[in-house]
Amino acid sequence: MGEEYVDEFLRGLVLLARRFVIGLIAVTVLLSPIASERALGFSSEKAGFTIRFKHELSPYRVIAVFSLPDEKIMIEAIPHDSDASYSFTAQGGALRKIGRYRWLWKAPGERGVYEGKLIGQPGYHCITVSFFVMVPFTNLKGQHLNGYRIGKYPDTLLHFLPSYRPPRGFIEVTEENQDTMVSPHFTLKQFVCNQDGGFPKYLVLRERLVLNCPQGTVGFETGTYPGRGQ
Repeated sequence: MGEEYVDEFLRGLVLLARRFVIGLIAVTVLLSPIASERALGFSSEKAGFTIRFKHELSPYRVIAVFSLPDEKIMIEAIPHDSDASYSFTAQGGALRKIGRYRWLWKAPGERGVYEGKLIGQPGYHCITVSFFVMVPFTNLKGQHLNGYRIGKYPDTLLHFLPSYRPPRGFIEVTEENQDTMVSPHFTLKQFVCNQDGGFPKYLVLRERLVLNCPQGTVGFETGTYPGRGQ
């Protein structure tokens, strides 16, 4: 009778231990940034950590960075967990790690779109970075760039505001890159002016503008006049 009682008691302990382990695993999974979103049935489009570049911060999984040929840009991961580790890769250009969470990327000399990925471990999403190497403003001949009408920039700044300086460069939009995501909800082509003609087309964007409307509505006047500089 005593042995049967002991056996029953041990089986109860084993069952209780199994339930405890299963519950612990479930809680761990649900608390991870990715799984918690899936369990709740929605996605915030955030990575669970933050990326810093130039003077900007972004928590989103898709971002765009605009540079001139051969420009150097520092990429930094801002961890939300001190135990997390990060890796960064980039197509084209030259990449060098300069700190635990920092990398220095030198843009290629050719215009185009180059993809980078900042990956956090464990249990986090990656942040996809679309590096757009622009056509320098100095390539503008008169009011046209490669046949696309840009317009004329005034010789005197409006109210002498530095925000009205000519842009450093123009993003070249092609048939191949027009669907590139620049934020979680917007593609490059959604920022292009409605001008007749084929590709290439050109536009001016600032990272701050894109970051301020990750889920909003983009609306622009159509036309061929230049916008504010970068």
